[in-house]
Amino acid sequence: SSLSLFLIFVTTFRVLWNANHPDIPLIFNQRNSPLHEVIVSDELLAGGTTLWRDWDQWVQRDGTLYTEAQSSSYTMSKLLSFLSKCKIERATPAELGSQLKMSFILEGGQKAVFRPMRYERDHVIEERGNKGADRHNGEIAAFHLARILGMTRVPPVVGRRIDLSELKTISDTSLSATIYRDGATGGMCVYGVCYYCTERDPVCVRGEVLEGSLAIWIPDRHQIKKFKNPCWSKECRRELLRSNQFNSNRILMDITETAVFDFLIGNMDRHHFEMFEENSGSNRILLLDNGKSFGNPFRDDFILLRPLQQLCLFRNSTYQNLLAVSKEPTLTERLSNSLQHDPISPVLSGDNLSAMDRRLNSVLDILEQCIRTPGDNVLL
Repeated sequence: SSLSLFLIFVTTFRVLWNANHPDIPLIFNQRNSPLHEVIVSDELLAGGTTLWRDWDQWVQRDGTLYTEAQSSSYTMSKLLSFLSKCKIERATPAELGSQLKMSFILEGGQKAVFRPMRYERDHVIEERGNKGADRHNGEIAAFHLARILGMTRVPPVVGRRIDLSELKTISDTSLSATIYRDGATGGMCVYGVCYYCTERDPVCVRGEVLEGSLAIWIPDRHQIKKFKNPCWSKECRRELLRSNQFNSNRILMDITETAVFDFLIGNMDRHHFEMFEENSGSNRILLLDNGKSFGNPFRDDFILLRPLQQLCLFRNSTYQNLLAVSKEPTLTERLSNSLQHDPISPVLSGDNLSAMDRRLNSVLDILEQCIRTPGDNVLL
């Protein structure tokens, strides 16, 4: 039939295009585009440090970390693959946050932050709020979800396994002193250096290999400033509208977009908004530090949607993206497909994946209510 011939033509054209233009992928539906599977070859490992230059050039002064096209490009796939396999040259305690993290210098001088695995995939955090340790797999899933939704403000993150015995040899003295072999089990342990780090609460493995997430570091030329998140107050709208820091529709739409993102991943730990210091007139809110996500797939924290409910202000392009992923294939299916090539796959439990569609429907219900609400406070 004519339809069959057309589909054959489209498929053939797309294969030929992508073969000859690997860094300019032809994407007919961005929401449907999974990342490419990349074989980590000797050639990639030998020339991979040029990918750090690509990352540096992607990051824009306004806080856009990559474009939507770049988020699904072959270069992004190569970047994640190289991040998961390249040589770690030096390790130190990470100078941020209150929980165990490690800062790595990778070959070629690129910085990255490693979060260790604390929980199995099906572990449920019963306490409300930001309780429990960071979830390394939550960091990975948050990046992929942001990519699917067109929220290009989450740094690339990939799963990685490291040998603690080898890591001890390249760590500075403060970190190396916290890496040891458990006398009872024979396995390696680390408790690190941080506010809550203690020898009584180490991360231990049965052998020597520790699983975790590795997030690429934002280029040093960009300094980050923090603002207190006023939406923990019940009067979120009043606090936002009377603040000079949040006095434009653009930044308010970033805030409502961030609220939707945090609701979808179940992150109640965003106490501050972070932006680049330069170009302050048009900066975007960065979506950093998503480790307290995907803790309980059976609970939906609607308090996170308070900015959206009170402002009824939302970016139309993101709204269209949400509508697109509410259709077949579902958001659950898209996220599952996107995560399947990560080195530590499966990244999320089935329950955490299924929660995506339920939470998305809740967000769309609120947006529909906003659209139906008369008055001047509704903007899509």
